[in-house]
Amino acid sequence: MVLPDALSRMYAQFRGGSGPKLRSLQTSELVKHPDKELSQFINDRFNLTFVPADQREALLEATHANGHFGAESLFKQLWHDGFY
Repeated sequence: MVLPDALSRMYAQFRGGSGPKLRSLQTSELVKHPDKELSQFINDRFNLTFVPADQREALLEATHANGHFGAESLFKQLWHDGFY
């Protein structure tokens, strides 16, 4: 890997065996159900509720009825209300 001059000076301690060594993380197991694990991660970290597919349209329409402010605003309002 070649870094531009300014960046190479920032990481000079990593060359030539002096300073901390970079390590890579290897996993021995692939994620079997990434969608479920991501859902659980979001629920654990942000305490948000996953909206099942059959309930999404009604929730979107109800939130949209409160104001027509665009997709970004709609997403932020749902997130703030505890849904994803």
